[in-house]
Amino acid sequence: YATARNKHGVSRLDIYNGGKSVTWSARPYTSKSYTFKGLVSVTFKDNTTQRTVVSGSGKGGSAVSGSLYFNKKIKAASFMGEAYTGDKLYITLPLSETYN
Repeated sequence: YATARNKHGVSRLDIYNGGKSVTWSARPYTSKSYTFKGLVSVTFKDNTTQRTVVSGSGKGGSAVSGSLYFNKKIKAASFMGEAYTGDKLYITLPLSETYN
């Protein structure tokens, strides 16, 4: 798994299920409710790549998360995104990368 932190928040990415699934999470450092939009990029063992847009909403101090399932084995994955609060503030979360 990979966990990345910066002054704006924490992102985490994990490959599991025999290398066929990824789980992602993002927790921005904000006390306000937010909407998160991100991108998970997966490279498979056959060197093809798939990019998937992910999203979620959360309360200040909480994380959003999700899982993606694939029919092929994953070689590497990366995840990044931004959180938007009601006053249009956006928080860029750090890039997480992990390898299988």
